[in-house]
Amino acid sequence: GVGPNAVERVLRLEYQLRILARYHSRGLTVTTVMPDGPATRMTGLPGYETATLEPGDLITHVDGRAIHSREDYYVAMYLAGLRGGEVTVRVRDRNTGRFLDLTTIAEKVGGERKPHLPEHARPAAKVKAVLVADTNDTAIGAGATKNLSDMRAFVTGLPGFNPETDLVVLSGKDANADAVMRAVARLRTSENDALLCYVACHGAYDDRLAHGDPSGGHFFQLGKSLMRRSLFSSLQSRGAQLTVLISDTCNGSVYEPPRVNGTESDRPPIVSKALADLLIHHVGVVDVSGASRGQYGWYNSVTGGYFTSGMLSTLQATDASGTADWKTFLAQTSENVSKIYLTSKEAHLAKPGNGSAEDLKTRRQMSDQKDQRPQIFVLEIARVE
Repeated sequence: GVGPNAVERVLRLEYQLRILARYHSRGLTVTTVMPDGPATRMTGLPGYETATLEPGDLITHVDGRAIHSREDYYVAMYLAGLRGGEVTVRVRDRNTGRFLDLTTIAEKVGGERKPHLPEHARPAAKVKAVLVADTNDTAIGAGATKNLSDMRAFVTGLPGFNPETDLVVLSGKDANADAVMRAVARLRTSENDALLCYVACHGAYDDRLAHGDPSGGHFFQLGKSLMRRSLFSSLQSRGAQLTVLISDTCNGSVYEPPRVNGTESDRPPIVSKALADLLIHHVGVVDVSGASRGQYGWYNSVTGGYFTSGMLSTLQATDASGTADWKTFLAQTSENVSKIYLTSKEAHLAKPGNGSAEDLKTRRQMSDQKDQRPQIFVLEIARVE
């Protein structure tokens, strides 16, 4: 059973209505409703087969439980998950002021969904890419530089890719939150494009900002905090048929400020049939972090981030077949990242330390972290031929 300590144990949202909302003592005021989510498939409105929540609606109860705090909401949604996600919410309608009891099936955070496949969907005509790397950082700058060089080589090897029109690279002093959001806002994409955004920087999560956020309040530290959901929302607003956000960042609760300088070097394009297949022959949205909640995303100054290394090695291994699907690709990447981390951890801890505060800190963090695994926040994809 759940027991009396459920509030203490349920620390993050596990089942979702796919809404963004503002919390206050009277409940949750809806601010955004995600397309084709549970909140758009509500039943129980007299005279209507289905109904949708709207911005301004107030959720006061979930399955009869009054919502006075974030913990109340998390526990109520957790209990709904134990019943397969079926949930009834009491809503004060923004237009009439009436209270309505509406039922839907909540979705597990990080679960898979197939998007609505547009009629006459075709493989992507073009791939657009935004690559962001905090190369000016004493801790991860050299590794981020290596990752940026590798990622740039892979995307420029995509079929028909034109770096002059299809690629945006933000590194060094340009890898800052404002510049990233401006660059995304200026992107010119069509409904027949695939859009890939890769971010290598420091990151963490803020549990106070977790409500309604599939990433649990994850943010990038790029000069100032950039909420992952803000970047993901901006990317989706460009209207591409496939939107992918992949980051090589920590996902811990404590952010450590950046403290350098790597220099980006160009590499010849790398032709990857697997990457082309993932981007050109799928529609929907993908949002993946290189480390799971509570984990550091580890970097090596020579080989770069463990996640990026594992992901690119998966691409190279998959190239033999020339076809790839996101679910299998991410599962294989997870295994590769874990192997890289565990091997590196064993080698690092086996070497004698130098006694410095930084070395002792690294050893303690590696000893405490049992593994490194990517975390899927959103995977809503369908294949097109």
